[in-house]
Amino acid sequence: MSKKPGKLLLQERLNSEHSLRVQATRYERELRKEGRLATRLLTTQMSASHEAVHKAESTARDKAEAAIEHRLEGMNEFRDQLRQQATSFLTTAVFDAHWKDLGTQLVEIKSGIIDLQKKDLGAEERQAGRQRGQGLVIAAIIGSITVASLILGLIIGITNLLSR
Repeated sequence: MSKKPGKLLLQERLNSEHSLRVQATRYERELRKEGRLATRLLTTQMSASHEAVHKAESTARDKAEAAIEHRLEGMNEFRDQLRQQATSFLTTAVFDAHWKDLGTQLVEIKSGIIDLQKKDLGAEERQAGRQRGQGLVIAAIIGSITVASLILGLIIGITNLLSR
């Protein structure tokens, strides 16, 4: 039972394909026939209107020449714009000169940085700060000695008063 429906489907597909081929062949013949008719009609019209064809060709040629001329004018304008634009571009010689100048400046900056790194930038300030600090320490020591002497003098003075 399962083979019959498969055979039927196969037969239907084959029939469908056959009818499509027949139809395609028919269309192909009709197209050839129409092509031959169109060729005959064109040949007839061309032979009947030879001067009209020449006139049309001449008109078409004139229009094409005008279109080409217009296009060439546009191209020439574009070229002129490109030339004008190219004059404003940076030249290689100017670029090279600036590049070398920048290279020289960069070397100078690098050497300046190296020199600054070698120098002890805060040496003078630190020396002045040390001197001030030493002065303050000496002043504090002298002040302490003075206060101690004063206190010792008072103590001695009070003990002398009390012992009398």
